[in-house]
Amino acid sequence: MPDDSSNFTFSLAKLLDKKTPLLDVLDIGAMIEGNPRWSTVFHAGNAQLTLVEPNEKEAERLQKAIGVDARWLNCFLGDGNSAPLHMT
Repeated sequence: MPDDSSNFTFSLAKLLDKKTPLLDVLDIGAMIEGNPRWSTVFHAGNAQLTLVEPNEKEAERLQKAIGVDARWLNCFLGDGNSAPLHMT
């Protein structure tokens, strides 16, 4: 029997429906780099977003692209001590 696993497409959005509790998605370093993994479930209304992006220009791009339906944290994550920031 041929292996038809290559025809299988997984979609979390299809598995979720309105009876399913909302997912809480935390995206650290949320700058736009293509289509975010959470995009489908968020736009289907099945996810609440918390986006962490310390780069103000990238945060502005995100807000324009996604809108006001997300929680925005314009900050760095760390342990409270000084540390170098490596921009890539």
